[in-house]
Amino acid sequence: MEEACTLAAQTLGDYKLDLPFVLFYLLDAGGKEARLIASMGLPQGSAAALPIVDLDPLQQSGWRLAEVARSGRVQHVDDLERRFGHLACGEYPESQKEALALPITPPGCERPVGVLVAGRQLSIGVE
Repeated sequence: MEEACTLAAQTLGDYKLDLPFVLFYLLDAGGKEARLIASMGLPQGSAAALPIVDLDPLQQSGWRLAEVARSGRVQHVDDLERRFGHLACGEYPESQKEALALPITPPGCERPVGVLVAGRQLSIGVE
């Protein structure tokens, strides 16, 4: 799974204009924490790319990883600048505004094994 996440992050690096950043987190077997496996687009040491995220329901992560892990549903994450500070990445000097946190649920698994966080570049004038 780690190799697949790393390869996917490398491949998505070719699409930086569409996906300014991606983060691949894998969940531990007990569902207690998520570990950053691969990323693209965010600077090393960014507050938005923590190496380990506590999934305790009382601990709110900026990416809503715990909600995705528990529900298995996509979560929209907005107001990124308030959550993480200025998030300029790739070709975009302006701070990123929103992202999607998507469950990684392989065939045959009932629950997600990981979470993909993908920055979403908004098109100007398009809703």
